[in-house]
Amino acid sequence: MKLDITEIMNRRKDRLDFSFDFKFPDSPDGALLPAGVTLAGPAQIDCRVTDVNGFIKADFTVHAPLRCVCVRCLEEFEYPLDFSFERFAELDGSDDLDCDADEVLTVKDSALFPDADIAEEISLEAPFRPLCSEDCPGLCPKCGKKLNEYAWGVKCADTNCSFSLNTTIRGHHLTEDELMALVYHKETEPL
Repeated sequence: MKLDITEIMNRRKDRLDFSFDFKFPDSPDGALLPAGVTLAGPAQIDCRVTDVNGFIKADFTVHAPLRCVCVRCLEEFEYPLDFSFERFAELDGSDDLDCDADEVLTVKDSALFPDADIAEEISLEAPFRPLCSEDCPGLCPKCGKKLNEYAWGVKCADTNCSFSLNTTIRGHHLTEDELMALVYHKETEPL
């Protein structure tokens, strides 16, 4: 995306607003999303570019619909990713800007080209280990089907499978970590 900031460069305006759709570039060297995560549609980007005492500040707001695969149950689910970030650039071409190099946008022919920055930020903000819910019980260790959660514990969704696990053992209610250890490793620390 090319954001024409000529009016700011010529000091006719001190603020410009842009809204546009964003899709990841097809280049193989571009930013990558974590495994099991894709864009479900174009991300909606709102950007406000301002002249701040000879520097350009670009404030981005990102609304990206993600499609994720849960790392526990392997079910696909939608994940709305909403976040903001900012970038800076020199208005007059000097290099007096005091910020990290990865926070600096390049101005070329009175325009900003933020695609690589947007792709990188979406990649960094996307869930690394997506869960369909915080308490997703995962898959049955016996047959591989989805586990259903009940008030008393978990049971395999396959009616032909006999796996079930009560989440209260000897008066102790299992934590999520203890439950996962029992389901997947068949043991836990002493209760």
